Amino acid sequence: YQHQQQDVFQRDLEAEFHVRRSTVTGILKGMEKKGLIQRLSVEEDARLKRIVLTSQAKSLHREVEMAVARMEEIALRGLSEAEIEVFLEILEKMKANLQEDMLTYEEQKGE
Repeated sequence: YQHQQQDVFQRDLEAEFHVRRSTVTGILKGMEKKGLIQRLSVEEDARLKRIVLTSQAKSLHREVEMAVARMEEIALRGLSEAEIEVFLEILEKMKANLQEDMLTYEEQKGE
């Protein structure tokens, strides 16, 4: 959704989410079947297919954004700014721990 002003291809999704081609292919096929995306040919290279969101997908995105905002509002109800700040700091530390562990795992796996 955030990249509508530029061309997006399957390889971009593979790189962004660090997943295999077969995984992305399956997801895109499902999204296409549900009417969320279209794959359009590129003039310069017939093998490339540009991925474009449909109006249905854009509408769904707006609905999801509103639902997330509502859930966030409910979840944070009654919490002070200081409590929210501490919570976010703790989450960042937990995220860093998980990322560090994942890197260690990847390094060990590669050996």
